[in-house]
Amino acid sequence: MPKAPNTAPGPLTAAVAQILRMEQGRFRLNDSDLARIAGVNRTAVGLILRGVKVPDIEILALICAALELKLSSVSAAAEVQVAGTK
Repeated sequence: MPKAPNTAPGPLTAAVAQILRMEQGRFRLNDSDLARIAGVNRTAVGLILRGVKVPDIEILALICAALELKLSSVSAAAEVQVAGTK
């Protein structure tokens, strides 16, 4: 039987969280406001923005859209950030 993939947060999750928090601050939104605009559960938003929860791609896309970001741009910036720490 195949082993389940490791879904524990890692450096890429932390980098995405940092980028999203910066953009959240730019809009001066708290977690509840961002969650409402994105149509995502507030608890999930808080966990994602703290880097505790690995975001589902669909949820991440909704959060990015609420922050007027392209998912691809966030992903690319997070990859560069992680690569720079190696």
